[in-house]
Amino acid sequence: ATDYVLKQRLTRLGPAVDRALREIEERTQRQQAEAALRSSEQNYREIFNATSDAIFLHDAATGAILDVNRTTLDMFGYSRDELLNLASADFPAGAAFSHQEAVRRIRQAVAEGPQVFEWQSKQKNGELFWTEVALRSANIGGQERVLAVVRDIAERKRSEQALEESRRVLKAILDNIPDPAWLKDIQGRFLACNQPLAHLFGRRVEDILGKTLFETLPADAERLAREDQEVIATGKPIRVERPLSDALGQRRWFDTIKSPLFNERGEVTGSVGDRK
Repeated sequence: ATDYVLKQRLTRLGPAVDRALREIEERTQRQQAEAALRSSEQNYREIFNATSDAIFLHDAATGAILDVNRTTLDMFGYSRDELLNLASADFPAGAAFSHQEAVRRIRQAVAEGPQVFEWQSKQKNGELFWTEVALRSANIGGQERVLAVVRDIAERKRSEQALEESRRVLKAILDNIPDPAWLKDIQGRFLACNQPLAHLFGRRVEDILGKTLFETLPADAERLAREDQEVIATGKPIRVERPLSDALGQRRWFDTIKSPLFNERGEVTGSVGDRK
């Protein structure tokens, strides 16, 4: 009942009913749209909070934090209210990573497109950790925003540092072996070698790494590659005494020992060798 009609003016009954039906339809459509919007917002919030990466929503101009997901709170140790009320310039980061640099990168994401980089972040308790940040501009509600997806890469950094340390140790060992020595992957590419081997090949060490015998010592490559594959196939070392052509084309005799390399699961991942 949205209207009334006097008995003396029953001619208005039809239009009044039509108007009432239109109002009902409009109200129904509005309620359906509001329900759809609430459902969409709920779905967005569920997805926003379900990701394992931290997500920040920034003001594109100032870098101010406008929203964060649940993972952000766990990763940085703040409450949501603390982060939203935190002045952008006070947001903790490593000493080499300033607020000004963060704002510059946010604006760069708007002007130039998506940005991906590593960033040293700091938790509320002061602990520093490495993150990978992906910035992308987005228009949300008619406002220019920047979405920052932050991934904790502390474990990856530790692995990289351990690998780099292993490489330094391996290089130190190789460099102190007076005879030609090397390390290859399962495809026969040189992963490491020492200066005596480079001298034998007539190349620089850096020109050998990543290449195979067919690219560095083609005259004897086929035979040497067969020996490498035997080591990899059997998982056992071999010892051979054969001549080899050096960089000047001279044939020199070498006593060569080749052994398999194993990973932590006992799988052969390459070979290591030494010539005397």
